[in-house]
Amino acid sequence: MKIIGARLVCLVMLVACTSGPRPPIATPGDRPAQDGQVPVARWDRIEPDGVQLAKSVTDVVATGRDDGWAVGYHYAEVEDEPLDGVLVRVGLRGWRAVERMDKRFPRAEQTSMRAVDAHGTGYAWAVGNAYLVNDVVPFALRWDGIAWHTLTPLGSKPDQQFTDVAIDGPRAVLTALRGNRSLLLSWNGERLQRLVSERGERFESVAARGGRTWIAGGQSPGTCEQTRPAVWHRPTSQTAALEPMRLPELGTGMLTQILQIDVANVWAVGERGTGTACDHDGHGTPLVLHWNGTVWQEVPLPGEGGRLTGITAAGPNDVWLAGVRDGHGVSLWHYDGRSWTREAMTFEADLEWAESRAALTIVPGTSQLWLAGSTGRDFDRHVAIYRRL
Repeated sequence: MKIIGARLVCLVMLVACTSGPRPPIATPGDRPAQDGQVPVARWDRIEPDGVQLAKSVTDVVATGRDDGWAVGYHYAEVEDEPLDGVLVRVGLRGWRAVERMDKRFPRAEQTSMRAVDAHGTGYAWAVGNAYLVNDVVPFALRWDGIAWHTLTPLGSKPDQQFTDVAIDGPRAVLTALRGNRSLLLSWNGERLQRLVSERGERFESVAARGGRTWIAGGQSPGTCEQTRPAVWHRPTSQTAALEPMRLPELGTGMLTQILQIDVANVWAVGERGTGTACDHDGHGTPLVLHWNGTVWQEVPLPGEGGRLTGITAAGPNDVWLAGVRDGHGVSLWHYDGRSWTREAMTFEADLEWAESRAALTIVPGTSQLWLAGSTGRDFDRHVAIYRRL
């Protein structure tokens, strides 16, 4: 889950206020999108601090100008070596892998880290999955400013995984998949409580603020080939039910990221097609949706998009998207409140399309952007974290 800069009054994804009608709001995309490029010189690579014990970063969150957390994976440079999830700390001197998950789960054949979110330097959550011989143990890590504490609220079962985590003050909300059922869990200060369990719905990304929760993913009446994009809203932390949002007719597809800026400004991105829903290689058409406080509308992007994997914002007029195209590196789009502009940089994607990822985060209180992922191919991959100058 990507956070918005701290200078915003509100960063939750909310529906229209109930206190009365609000004035009409222009929908992004009403103006023509522009296609431009920004020189690579505007980006500075954050180098590793010491021995590099990570190969790729899958998510990143900044907690200050020179401080943040990332999650990713590591593997030995030999064939068939299993992946091992890693926690990465970004600091003044660079980034370093602070812990590998095989230490916490010695019985696991493989571990992975999926997502991370933070509220200041003293509170953070990360989620991942430990794969045993026949079962999976989804795990959450909670940072209290001193140490990371492990929680395994779903136990050990086949075909389950954590997908995302978001922080709302002391509250944390987590999404998970278990077979054909999706789960929403919430931290109440002492333990994780299971709040929602829905069949035929796939929760991929979650955002939370002010007691509200928004989820992006997909919904299917049967097979994965029938999956359609979906968004759910939980209006308060006291309400158990999730409300499905009405979306335009989009065909098949899946939403994989969601970001709320204010009560009438929510973005959700993903793709058309069945690649993500059915977990197979290949990709569909990039899909960008915007909530203007009244309706969800599709917004076109300039240029070829590839697979959209990152979204963040410093404010309503400073929104960023990242997309990865196999063999074509990473593309970025910036929304200035009027239109989208495409940027390009030489950031090489992973070899396999399904594993390609570029994560984004805004440094709180600034407009500075971090971009994270990996460069290289096969067994010669390296963590890449860039700072936009």
